[in-house]
Amino acid sequence: MSQLYKLFNPEQEEDIQVKLDRQQKYLEIIAKCDEQILRRVRMKEYETDNLGERWKNIRKYEQELILKKKTMTAENNLNLYLFVTISPKPEVTLEEFTKTVEKLVKRHMFSAYAYAFEQRASTPEEVGKGFHVHILLRRNLNYKPCKIKANMANTVKHLCNAKDNRVFNVQFTGTEFARDKYDYITGGKDGEGKSRKMDMDNIFRKNNGMSDKYENGDLWK
Repeated sequence: MSQLYKLFNPEQEEDIQVKLDRQQKYLEIIAKCDEQILRRVRMKEYETDNLGERWKNIRKYEQELILKKKTMTAENNLNLYLFVTISPKPEVTLEEFTKTVEKLVKRHMFSAYAYAFEQRASTPEEVGKGFHVHILLRRNLNYKPCKIKANMANTVKHLCNAKDNRVFNVQFTGTEFARDKYDYITGGKDGEGKSRKMDMDNIFRKNNGMSDKYENGDLWK
């Protein structure tokens, strides 16, 4: 016999009305427990699409609204996107650098990305000197900006000083700035000496079997 039942149905003799009141209270508690359990079960059925097509569609629409609200909030807070520049230490090999960048952009923190490798030389004799990468990322909204930056720093800490903004620069931004940086990554550079620099970048990529840019997912969905 349960302790709850004993509590409301003591073995000693007592007034009949008191006993009835105790039993009624016991039944009310049991009914409330049943209701709470049933509510939890129904919620699990709802969350796992076990209530039929109608409720499955309702849950899908609910998720779409939640995502839309999160996207609007991120856009208003200018942290839907990240523009990242990473400049590795001189002793880091190009192979190690490219593999780490690929690992970084494919982390679950991001839903889409575009990036391009560049270098800083402006003459054919020095092509490849100062190689680095520019990355545009769309944030997975299940991850907070502060957590993303910390995780990224942990991924690249062997490449550079992740605490130094000059070699590991992370900017959270909204769509307008992100589109501008996407154009920058894909070759939209203006200014004195930029054309020459882009020519050297192209030679650098060709020499190392690289694409002009790498991208995956829909940055603008």
